[in-house]
Amino acid sequence: MIPKKQKFNFASDEQKMIYLKEIISFFKKERDEEIGLVAAETVLDFFTQTMGDEIYKKAINDCKKLLNERFDDLDVELDILSPRK
Repeated sequence: MIPKKQKFNFASDEQKMIYLKEIISFFKKERDEEIGLVAAETVLDFFTQTMGDEIYKKAINDCKKLLNERFDDLDVELDILSPRK
């Protein structure tokens, strides 16, 4: 038996309901299929489990890069403010 991955808890219940309604709307508009909340939740769970880790890692790496750039800029600015000998 394959162990089930832990569900991501990335959104409030209200936000999750918005996502589920968007999935239902997508299936209706793009695929002309009617799906319910259970099916929409299955789709949402599939994508968060399949791609969630990679999306999270990418976000963290993007934040690290941005912070490093900002710290480099701050370092230069502090050097400019330092008294010259």
